[in-house]
Amino acid sequence: MALFRIFFRGLITRTHYTRDCRSLSRIVKTDQFKIYKVDDASAYTAKLIALRLRYRSEQLKEKISAAFSEVFRLLLPFRMSEFTDNCRSGDLDLNSRKLCPPAEVRGMKKLDRSAFTRNIEVLGIKVPFSAVAVVSKRFKDALLKIPRIRPIVELGDSDPDNLTHKLLLFDPRKYESASDFSDYQKDILKKESIDLQSCKMFELTMSYENWLYDRILDAVLPENCDGVGGFSTVGHIAHLNLRDDLLEYKHLIGEVLLDKISAVKTVVNKLDTIDNTFRNFQMEVLAGDENFVTLTKEHGFSYEFDFSKVYWNPRLSTEHQRVVNLLRDGDVVFDMFAGVGPFAIPAARRKCTVYANDLNPESYRWLNHNVKLNKVNGHIHLYNMDGRQFAKSVIRKVLLDLWSISDEDRRNSKIHIIMNLPAIAIEFLDVFRGLVSADDLKTAGIVEDSLIPPNIHCYCFSKSENTLEDAIQRVERVLGEKLPDGRDVRLVRNVAPNKEMLCVTFEIPRQVLFASDGFCDPNPIERDEPEEKRCRILSREEI
Repeated sequence: MALFRIFFRGLITRTHYTRDCRSLSRIVKTDQFKIYKVDDASAYTAKLIALRLRYRSEQLKEKISAAFSEVFRLLLPFRMSEFTDNCRSGDLDLNSRKLCPPAEVRGMKKLDRSAFTRNIEVLGIKVPFSAVAVVSKRFKDALLKIPRIRPIVELGDSDPDNLTHKLLLFDPRKYESASDFSDYQKDILKKESIDLQSCKMFELTMSYENWLYDRILDAVLPENCDGVGGFSTVGHIAHLNLRDDLLEYKHLIGEVLLDKISAVKTVVNKLDTIDNTFRNFQMEVLAGDENFVTLTKEHGFSYEFDFSKVYWNPRLSTEHQRVVNLLRDGDVVFDMFAGVGPFAIPAARRKCTVYANDLNPESYRWLNHNVKLNKVNGHIHLYNMDGRQFAKSVIRKVLLDLWSISDEDRRNSKIHIIMNLPAIAIEFLDVFRGLVSADDLKTAGIVEDSLIPPNIHCYCFSKSENTLEDAIQRVERVLGEKLPDGRDVRLVRNVAPNKEMLCVTFEIPRQVLFASDGFCDPNPIERDEPEEKRCRILSREEI
């Protein structure tokens, strides 16, 4: 039943909008509760109120149980017959073992596709050609749904009715005989002159090709494990982060995903955490080609990169779009940790002037490639330097140039600084203290009171019980000032149990940006580094 599916998925994954929820009108989220308002298409409504949704709770099972009790209590507006029909429709997956792979595959570590063959019995009924369209439409939810097996088939040559009838096959989880049809369904069959006596059981052979990957993995992995869980697909690459208890099944898991997801050509497993300078991680190939150069799309933009050498997270797609939607034509955007361009390229398409930087030479190379790929060359400047160096040289200079021009519209353009490096972005905020000095303003003939300071979008992780307050306090500690009243703190996503990703958005306080106790070196220090790691800058003409 869609109602339960919406609620349960939201409870476990904190999903705000669900694809199969045509009836979902809105979801209201507060710090302590999530309130689900569901408007059913047939005018039945229910409000589902979950208890506090915290992964780190030791009583998660009790909370789920309590929440479902609340669901049942709130389902009073639904007719019991409607509820029963929905149960029989299979949405609650009752009797699902009838369509499961053989029990003998449990614990398999090396994939043997032939071991998944089994015979099942399904109820079938002969239907005249003239009634097939009507009956199949009325019984749409009751028909057999198995990949590569059609629910409406031709009768055998030996059957006397093969020239006038077709055979409709029903889901064995719901129907085992004609007596399982409801009175309403029997009336439909009678109206179409279909004899219930023609119902009988037929034997079908199912094989490896007839199950989806989740059914196969559920049948193979130990019963007491939580399964593979979610995984990301980046172009042709399926990216998993397997728990230790599943590592002995890793190659089987990889082969199953490779077989069952047509777009996937490579399956990889993450080997370590993202703790190096360039935000990439070690991975091993579980199945498929060892080809990490992939092409993916996000909100109409194309991004090509080597997944093993740069950072890309498809789960941040919604956040990328949220920030881009804040931008307007003529705004100025500084992307301090740009990666391969998921913020910078859409911003440039909106005719913002973009300054995008990343320390990783590979990210910088693919960013340059993606700028050309998406044809936004005319609005973007690219840099390959340390974030602090980028702020002290590029951001400082552009701010002074912007504030000193006479064009009123240009001078009042909104300025955004995006800092998407959640592990350490907060540590970089101190670079903005005293970034612009009073002497700088005086030399440029700029009046401080007339300036609009930039807005910062700073990402961070938090493991605190009160994540929002923790993020604010950490930002204020580094800046040395309280954040203005217009600040905004948003929960971006749950990264792991007891770990949240947040975005703190605020206007840089004037007393921070123009502080006299801050240190700013207008001339970046030449580092004793190999040539390939030194600062590189591309002008518009070079892109």
